[in-house]
Amino acid sequence: MKSLLLSMKRRIPFKVDIPVPCTQSWNDMNPVDNGRYCGHCSKKVIDFTKLADHEVVRIFLDSSGGIR
Repeated sequence: MKSLLLSMKRRIPFKVDIPVPCTQSWNDMNPVDNGRYCGHCSKKVIDFTKLADHEVVRIFLDSSGGIR
């Protein structure tokens, strides 16, 4: 985690790759805390494009392996 935080301080850009992104319309999903819920996928979907790098990193650090 220390090296991850050091990278953030250096402003090194990173890329998040979602191998199988949800194909449903964002507007058709129900709003939930920090994202939308897709009834088709039965998953919470987060739009990372609206977040700062440190916010995206925090989501991954705080997850308990539930990000798919």
